[in-house]
Amino acid sequence: MFAFKSITKRFGQTMVAEHIDLQVEAGEILAILGASGSGKSTLLHIAAGLQKADSGEVWLNGENITFRQPEKREIAMMFQDFALFPHLNVWQNVAFGVRLRGVGKAAAREQAQNWLAKLNLSHAANRTIAQLSGGEQQRVALARALIVQPKLLLLDEPFSSLDTALRQQLQQEIIALIREYHIPALLVSHDPAEAALTAQHIALLADGRIIQYGTPAELFRRPVSAQAARLLGCLNVSESHYIPPQALEWTKQDGENCAVLACFRQPANWRVLIMHPKWGELTFFANQFIEQSIICIHIDESQIVPFHTNILR
Repeated sequence: MFAFKSITKRFGQTMVAEHIDLQVEAGEILAILGASGSGKSTLLHIAAGLQKADSGEVWLNGENITFRQPEKREIAMMFQDFALFPHLNVWQNVAFGVRLRGVGKAAAREQAQNWLAKLNLSHAANRTIAQLSGGEQQRVALARALIVQPKLLLLDEPFSSLDTALRQQLQQEIIALIREYHIPALLVSHDPAEAALTAQHIALLADGRIIQYGTPAELFRRPVSAQAARLLGCLNVSESHYIPPQALEWTKQDGENCAVLACFRQPANWRVLIMHPKWGELTFFANQFIEQSIICIHIDESQIVPFHTNILR
C-alpha cells in the first residue's frame, strides 16, 4: 500500500499541495485528476522523491519513506514521452534497470525477453527504438518499468500520445499487470475518461486541494460542486446544479417547448443544444438529426444534482 499523509507543499506564495491524504492499495490504480497547474505533477514528484514536501509523510508498504532517496524507493515511472534510450535496442532498454542493479548481461537479457513475451514484443527484441510504433514504444517503457519489480508504479499521463484504440488496449494491459503483480499505482491525468477507465478510485485536485474522492461511478453520479463536475467533463453544469444529459427526454407531451440552438454529429449519435425556459442552455443526445426549431423537452428533476458550498472529502 502507498499513502500520502497530510502532504503540504508551497512554491513561494503558491500552495500546490494542502494537507493531502491519499492511499492506494496493492493491485489498484489511484488517479489524481486535475487541470494544468493543479499540483498533480508535484504530488507525483513527491512520491518519487524528486521533490520534498514542506510537511507530511510518504509511506510505502508500512514504511515511512519521506526522507529516502529516489533510487532507494524501489519505484518505477512511466512518462507520456516514453523516455526510451535511442542508442539501446529494445531488449537493452527493457533490461536497463536490472543491469543497474548488478544483474549480469545474460540474466538481464533473459528477464527482458520474458517481459517482452508478456507484452507480445518478442519479435522486436533486437530492433532499434526508431523502428517501433508509438504503441510498441510504450509497451517497451512498461516492460522496463515492471522488470525491476517496483513497489510502486507512477504513471505520468503515459497514454496521451497514443491513438484511442492503442490507448484503451494499453490501459487494459497495465490494469491486468498491476493486478497480477499486486503493485499499487498512481496515475496523474487531466483526462476524465482516462482516469475513469483506468483507476479504481479518483481524487479530484484543484489549487492543491482534494475537492472530491471516490470511485469513478460515485464521482460521475454525484459531483459535489461545479468545479468537480467541470473537472469530470460533465455537461449542463452551473454554479448551483448539474443536470445529466440523460435527464432530458425529447417528447411530444409533458414537457417544455425549447428552442433548438444547434445539432452536432457525434460518432454514435447527435449532440443537441437547446434553450430551456427554466434551466437555460442545455445539452442532450439524440439518435437522429433534429430539423425542428422548437421541440418539447421533459426533464426528470429527480436526476438533477444540487451543489452545496464548502463540501469537501
